[in-house]
Amino acid sequence: MRFFFKRKQQAAKLKAVIIGAGEVGMQVADHLASEDKDVVLIDTNPSALREAAESMDIKTVQGPGDSPVTLKEAGVERADLVLAVTDSDATNIIACLFANKLWPEAVTLARIRNEDYTRGQEDLINGVLGINTLVNPEREVVKAIERMLSLPGILEYNEFADGLVKMVSLQVDCGPMVDLQLLNFSKVVPEDIIVAAIERGNQLIVPSGQDKIMAGDIVHFMTLPGNMRVLRRASHYYDQDPARSVFIVGGGNTGFLLAKYLEEMGYNVKLAEVDEARSLFLADQLHDTLVLRGDGTDRVFLKEENIGEMDAIVTLTGYDEENVLIALLAKSMGVGHAIVRLNKREYHPLVETIGLRFYVNPRTAAVNSILRYIRRGQVMASVILGDDEAHVVEIIAQDGSKLVNTPLFELGLPKGSLVLALVRAGEAIIPTGQDVILPADRVIILASHKVMGQVEAFFAPVPARTDQ
Repeated sequence: MRFFFKRKQQAAKLKAVIIGAGEVGMQVADHLASEDKDVVLIDTNPSALREAAESMDIKTVQGPGDSPVTLKEAGVERADLVLAVTDSDATNIIACLFANKLWPEAVTLARIRNEDYTRGQEDLINGVLGINTLVNPEREVVKAIERMLSLPGILEYNEFADGLVKMVSLQVDCGPMVDLQLLNFSKVVPEDIIVAAIERGNQLIVPSGQDKIMAGDIVHFMTLPGNMRVLRRASHYYDQDPARSVFIVGGGNTGFLLAKYLEEMGYNVKLAEVDEARSLFLADQLHDTLVLRGDGTDRVFLKEENIGEMDAIVTLTGYDEENVLIALLAKSMGVGHAIVRLNKREYHPLVETIGLRFYVNPRTAAVNSILRYIRRGQVMASVILGDDEAHVVEIIAQDGSKLVNTPLFELGLPKGSLVLALVRAGEAIIPTGQDVILPADRVIILASHKVMGQVEAFFAPVPARTDQ
């Protein structure tokens, strides 16, 4: 008797065409390549493409990303995703337009910074141009800055499941949590606060109950609403008041959006811009912000504007070095809280060593926004921790996936991953190993970069067997 078996088909790799080999494009390409995706990177810069090809398992195509010829050469007609992330809004829009015409099946995403392209133009963007998703990193940066101003001591703040679960990052220098094993953590904070990850020097730790928080650690806490005061008190930040007066240096897109947002939130805002034409535009557009024409690196100018009486300074010029210099100068003149814009990730550890712990990176914000759209399964949010060492993702558990209907301790998630929270029927839960994920639950999972691809395999429904 002979038996015949049909070979089980392997799931096709997700194919992504990325336009733009800048920092955002390179970072996204690296994520996808490390997770065994089929990635093609387009750029006009041969040295950037050479660097990408040498460091990642990807294909590269040299040419303008807004050219249909280049897009065809990159295989856009077989792509699942087209991500246009160059520094040019117009290039990104045109690239997505051509990609949609060449292959309407692809999901298109454009990185857009100029609000004139998007304000009130949703029908045009989605319907006529066929762009599925727009990412505006400046908006994400503005929200992050306001959270740092309103919650002193907070390095990062992220919300999941419509605010039912929060992730808060603090540097813990002293207090009852220091040198306490995490299995005894509930002795000093409520049980619905857990430690998701610990940054110690250049290392990110996905902790177990045996680990301890050490003085100087940056700790990422997962918490339910209502615990912010308790958490800040346990971290010894209870004596700091929220900022109410803010001095912004740099009137570009981000500075303008931040001033406008802070006006609406009732802050007392001053905005310094060195360019005369731009400062006149800002003065015309902003109603409750005092717009000043001046150089933020000029000590005399800062003194004349009584910088020492402001609660906080936010430096948002286009130059990292200038932003750092202005922040240090302002702190030396009495400003207690400084937030710095940094475009270069390699500067992050350097500014921390000179006392500038609070900074925002528009490119990291863009990558976070993009990644939520390129995961398998129904991913609602994705946040990078550390120097791109781990991700926290929020997904909707799908019936038939490996995540559901099994106690967490039996799931077999790889080392370096952790289920942080569940949300079911509007109720948030900090789970134990005995809890079971059900279909349609919102699940917040942390995974190190190395095991993200393995964890992602738990998100999607298991394909039906075809063996006969």
